[in-house]
Amino acid sequence: MRRLAGVFLIGMLAVPAVAENRAGGRYSNYATDLGIIGFSIDTERESSLGILGQFESGPIIIKAQYDHDFEAGLGFLDFINLDLATLQRDRFEGSVGWRVADYLTLEGAGRYDSLTASSGIFGGFDDVTLDGGQFGFGATAHSAPADDFRWYVTGRYFFGSVDIDNIAGTGLDGSIDTNGLRVEIGVPIGISDSQWVVVPGLEYERYETDSSLIEIESNRFFIALQYAF
Repeated sequence: MRRLAGVFLIGMLAVPAVAENRAGGRYSNYATDLGIIGFSIDTERESSLGILGQFESGPIIIKAQYDHDFEAGLGFLDFINLDLATLQRDRFEGSVGWRVADYLTLEGAGRYDSLTASSGIFGGFDDVTLDGGQFGFGATAHSAPADDFRWYVTGRYFFGSVDIDNIAGTGLDGSIDTNGLRVEIGVPIGISDSQWVVVPGLEYERYETDSSLIEIESNRFFIALQYAF
């Protein structure tokens, strides 16, 4: 997964540099609610690191990002402060958009998700692994190129399938259809007269399989530091 993200980012860096080209890193503080066959547990606020880039050529806008959610404890946090399971996740997402107006870009997107959850305490699941890709579409409402105050709101809907491995007690392995929704809000802010841009923002995501066998809901506060070129 990390190799795939690296190759994609390097490939995009070959696009001729124009205004609004940016690349850099991202820190996220996130919380995830994970539901598996009706058994729901969640994380405390956890840390995540990633890389991202945005490249423009005329009305075409290409974006990509990769996030690695480090291993986090899962538990019934409303009742007891005890880790009952662990969760780790890698997510890669790329999109190609066409600016149809100063304030609107329509997008097609693809993503790859790899998630592992395990529990040595409960028999409901043990080392559940999801790996799979999704395709989707969406739009970004954003500030016009000439605006001094920069902002954007992105919404994307995804559909596809994942490979599920080892859901204890259910006999379920193999491929299953999925769908998901991700919404992101950010405010790019230039740092003095330099080419560095800091982007604070918020993200909400919901991702589930058919029959709600597995449900993932997460929210993030993030801050990205990018170099504009």
